[in-house]
Amino acid sequence: MANLRVSVKRSVRLRGPNLDNGALTKIGEVMVATIKARIAQGLDADGNKALPLSRSYAIFKAGYLKKNRGIGTNRPIRDLSLSGVSMQNYTLRRAADNVIRADATTRMARMKLTQGQQQKRKNKGVTNTLGASQMFGWEGRNVADVLAETRKQYGVFVKKAVIPIG
Repeated sequence: MANLRVSVKRSVRLRGPNLDNGALTKIGEVMVATIKARIAQGLDADGNKALPLSRSYAIFKAGYLKKNRGIGTNRPIRDLSLSGVSMQNYTLRRAADNVIRADATTRMARMKLTQGQQQKRKNKGVTNTLGASQMFGWEGRNVADVLAETRKQYGVFVKKAVIPIG
């Protein structure tokens, strides 16, 4: 067994972790940006492809995108981008007192998103009781990006956390 010898030359005290609102805001902005990027790719909260659009809605969305945005596609995906209201309203709502919260800002947008998540849809004979597709939530890549930003913010905090005693 190896001998371990420890000597203490100076005592220090560590402050408890408490990030300021600016650091929490930076973490929250990364969180919102990663969730929006995932949704724009047509991935749900589990990282899988979102459920396909219904046949009639897919035809409508393809025509709308071609006519109004000049985007020609015959296979539109569920990315919450037809009117843009859902994605524009999904923002950082609160980043204070060690709480970070992101949600739609307007009441109507929140109601629309909630209804879309809770509807029962029938897709290929299988009823999905959790909603059309759970789009807003945490997925592995989202967590990794947010944890990287959190480590960066706590790294700044750790430099200020040491209080020398005596």
